[in-house]
Amino acid sequence: MNEKLSVSCRLKEVLIEWDCRLTADNQTLTRKIIMARPSTLKTKTVKGKSYWITWFRGSLKYFGRVDEVSEDEARRQLEQWIDLGGAVEAAGKSKPIRVSELYSKFTVWLDMNRSKRTAVERRHHLQRFLREHGDCWAHTLRLKDLESFLDGIKNPLYKRHHAVTVKAMVRWGRNHNHLTRDFDPYAGLSLTPASLKHLVESALPTDEEVNALLKHAGADLADLIRFYINTGCRTGEAIRITPKDFNPRSKTIILQEHKTARKTGRPRVIVLNDEASEIVSRRAKGKSPDAPIFTTPHRPWKMNNLSAAWIALRKKAGVRETVTPYGLRHLWASDAIESGGDLAMVAKMMGSSTAVVEKYYAHFRTDSLQDVNRRVTELRRGRASESNAGP
Repeated sequence: MNEKLSVSCRLKEVLIEWDCRLTADNQTLTRKIIMARPSTLKTKTVKGKSYWITWFRGSLKYFGRVDEVSEDEARRQLEQWIDLGGAVEAAGKSKPIRVSELYSKFTVWLDMNRSKRTAVERRHHLQRFLREHGDCWAHTLRLKDLESFLDGIKNPLYKRHHAVTVKAMVRWGRNHNHLTRDFDPYAGLSLTPASLKHLVESALPTDEEVNALLKHAGADLADLIRFYINTGCRTGEAIRITPKDFNPRSKTIILQEHKTARKTGRPRVIVLNDEASEIVSRRAKGKSPDAPIFTTPHRPWKMNNLSAAWIALRKKAGVRETVTPYGLRHLWASDAIESGGDLAMVAKMMGSSTAVVEKYYAHFRTDSLQDVNRRVTELRRGRASESNAGP
């Protein structure tokens, strides 16, 4: 028994000794362990996109998309990752990483965890930032770097979008141990809020333009146009609608995935009038529960093919270039408010906030203002009559 206890104690001492050595020279030992087997670079396909990867301690390490990063560049990143100490990352500690590498890792995560539209937009914003700062070490980024980059963007709304994306990449880097937890160089960034412009009547599609669009549109696109006009919904909402989202008794569409879902945590409810309900009911017949309701004759509507079809229709119908699908949403909102609809109710039906509707559309409600104007006119007419009557 004593002999077994002695062997057990000796084994513990050996393990402690090796653990101390590993702690003292973690990076060197880890490199030896990694290089003891071939450092293979492989490809992995996720959601139709291929990525450069390697396996390390049972987890995947990504080195960019195949269509964006060459094999030589991916191998260079792999070797650099090994040289800088992959074990440090595996131990949960941040290691030096260049902005270009942080971009590659962040965009891979976007592709797998965010919508295609969001991933494409953020990739576009970051590619502009990479032209100036891609070769910099991420932990050396400073507030003045982002401010100088934003100075080159004139549009205030685009400037805000680019700033939000760069900050999101840095925040993601902190949360995934590529940067230290206290690294927040853009905390003091101040941006002027993008001002909302009042929508003017001249910007709205006219009745003649709407009729011209419907006259020249095919049956599928005409249904979508009528649905816009009768609901005021967004394009991204309309092309997502499936038969399982339709509630014929209450005449509503309930979408779990929509633009503000992450922000509000609530489903988007689209209220249908009789015409919109008839369109959805007719198009839902014979389709599987998950199939899109609004489609072309051959495939579902997507942002890109819908945009191309709309441009072609606009030219064929001879309407202004400013007439867009979103303009039909504006048309619904302005008509709803002009008809006396409550601002809060209109905002709810649009899936927007009361503050936005108030700033953007409230000037269309002029009934009470016109009433004041009428009373002023009547008062002046009364004075004029008294004056003319004389003593």
